Amino acid sequence: MPPRRAALILLVGRPGPQGRQTPRRWHESRSHCDVAKRRPPRLRTFSYGGCERYFLTMCCRNRRRYFEHFAVVERSRLELLHTAERRRFAVLAYTFMPDHLHTLVEGGSDDADFCGFVAVLRRRVTIATRFLCPGGLWQDGYFERVLREDEDSTASIDYILDNPIRAGLVARAVDYPFSWSCTLEHNPRP
Repeated sequence: MPPRRAALILLVGRPGPQGRQTPRRWHESRSHCDVAKRRPPRLRTFSYGGCERYFLTMCCRNRRRYFEHFAVVERSRLELLHTAERRRFAVLAYTFMPDHLHTLVEGGSDDADFCGFVAVLRRRVTIATRFLCPGGLWQDGYFERVLREDEDSTASIDYILDNPIRAGLVARAVDYPFSWSCTLEHNPRP
């Protein structure tokens, strides 16, 4: 069987010198907005299963500021905790920024499925907030980073908790009402 060759998709571009069409590569034909709306790719050689830790970011559709409203955050938070428990994940930290969610989760068993967890979470939160977020809550796709085995969770938790400080929303992480972490001293949320 002959080896596979990578296909290069060429599109007709603008007329070049002497009126000839200059070919463009596929990615050059896309506008910046189109590329930004594409789903981020998943790692092909990684199973996204088991007792791994994941830094997850999900953005609101059109970067709307849905998470400024307590009712939206509270329903989303409850669905996050419920889905994590049902899908065998531990929530180590979360921050509901006005237009996106950061969370750090860890698989609690060898059969924990991260992609399945995210799919169920997005669906449950969308249903729970359907009357509060017309047109749907989530932007297509999400961003995740798999933490290495030797990597400490503290840096990711600090990043999540300090996000409202960097955005100028609060002066101290403990003052932001839509954050929680297993490392915060005085936060009564689970």
